[in-house]
Amino acid sequence: MTNTLPRIDHVWLFLSVDEFGEGVVAAAIGGVMMPLIASDEARLESLMPLAEDIAKEHNRKIRLVKFTTRTIVKEIVGNELH
Repeated sequence: MTNTLPRIDHVWLFLSVDEFGEGVVAAAIGGVMMPLIASDEARLESLMPLAEDIAKEHNRKIRLVKFTTRTIVKEIVGNELH
């Protein structure tokens, strides 16, 4: 697997909002539940219709938020010998 972005400085998340708070919106993508998170504008645009459909289907408020603070908490290095 090859990464496509030189550096990720921000991410967008779709959050469901109700009287209890917020939660990350997820959807079945390729048969697997995946959170609606994007690190580039192309992915964000591809997720927008899905988020809109989920909001309509479930009669929910969904917020699009952008996180821009980057803190490296830990690096996990796998076996470099392939």
